[in-house]
Amino acid sequence: MMDERWKNVFMVIGILAVVYVLFWHVLPAVLKAVGWLLGVLFQIAIWGAVIFGAVLLVAYIARMVKNRV
Repeated sequence: MMDERWKNVFMVIGILAVVYVLFWHVLPAVLKAVGWLLGVLFQIAIWGAVIFGAVLLVAYIARMVKNRV
């Protein structure tokens, strides 16, 4: 009877330790990684939009020059 009680106490302490490690060490690392990945994807999207806009601008200018000649 007493052994079961101590076993349950240590199991609760172990669960609390796992929750502590999860929230104070693992979760911030995961959120930093996700934030970094989203930042990289955002930079790629921005540069893609800039390059796309530049290509459209060059095509528009080329069409204007072609229509004038």
